[in-house]
Amino acid sequence: MTYLYEESRRTIASLLGASSPEEVVFTSGTTQGLNALARALCPPVERRHDGRFRLFVTPLEHHANLVPWQEVAKENGYQLGYLPFLASGEIDLERLPSFLDETVAVVALHHVSHVTGGVLPVEVLSPLIRSSGALSVLDAAQSIGHLPVSLPALGCDFCCFSGHKVYGPTGVGVCWGRQRLWEEMRPWSFGGHMVDQVTLEGATYQKGAARFEAGTPPFVQAIGMSHSLAWLSSLNLNEVHRYEQELMLFLIESLSRDHRIRLLGNPSRRGSLVSMCFDGQQNLKLHPFDVATLLGLERICVRSGHLCAQPAMSFFGTTSCLRVSLGVYTEKSDLEHFMACLLSILDRLS
Repeated sequence: MTYLYEESRRTIASLLGASSPEEVVFTSGTTQGLNALARALCPPVERRHDGRFRLFVTPLEHHANLVPWQEVAKENGYQLGYLPFLASGEIDLERLPSFLDETVAVVALHHVSHVTGGVLPVEVLSPLIRSSGALSVLDAAQSIGHLPVSLPALGCDFCCFSGHKVYGPTGVGVCWGRQRLWEEMRPWSFGGHMVDQVTLEGATYQKGAARFEAGTPPFVQAIGMSHSLAWLSSLNLNEVHRYEQELMLFLIESLSRDHRIRLLGNPSRRGSLVSMCFDGQQNLKLHPFDVATLLGLERICVRSGHLCAQPAMSFFGTTSCLRVSLGVYTEKSDLEHFMACLLSILDRLS
């Protein structure tokens, strides 16, 4: 079992372009990885010797990449700010450099927005962040599995994603980080497996990924996730992305024809999801939950609500939305059926 577990680490490292398997730390998912990084990277400001006291996230983050930074800012004396975004849901690259200076410790951001589907130009942002001396943390939950991802090309310092987002098991994820940074970091949890020597006076810790994996590892889940990623790789993620983009273009064009539907954001680069509200027509405001419930009766699975992104909902002037996500199994006929059912529901409720 240990061999298969470590082989999974090697497989995932290779597929992501990591320089070493020891850069891959297994977690319970994206949320745990982001929480752990927030704690590990942000000690109390008074203990720092570099004068860095500011943190930045974006206004469109999942709560898992917002609340941990809010909490660590309150507890440890940091100032939390928000990177500039345009009404389209895209980052304002012209204003961004003025936000980054020698006082910034960490910038945490998504790769693909789980609200708009917009793809951030991380390969452009990472060098800007690094030039200020700050660390970059990437939430890649919505990109790995839909886009060809190369960690060296992205240039971020840390990257988190979940197994179930890549058609694998729940309860497992990856927190990737540059080996040099792992070596400098204090472990975030303690117990068996991660220790080297323990005495009544104290303990020393393992080197490498094991240092951050206290307790019984998620053997089965990690092995399953590595096989899912290997399967996706065998499909050629460039082809997966091209296929999903063709379907997304059809869906966006179909939705845009109906004036009752308002799409959230209009990013120039989009992943494999789109969110919408039904308030595009004057005196008409249908709740996304009602529409989602009726779609469910047609055996169409969508997500409704604030999507664990209440600040993002406020950014787009709503409190909830309906999201449609595509996958490798989605066919054009599925989207045609969705559109027919959606328009029928809107006609009945209008």
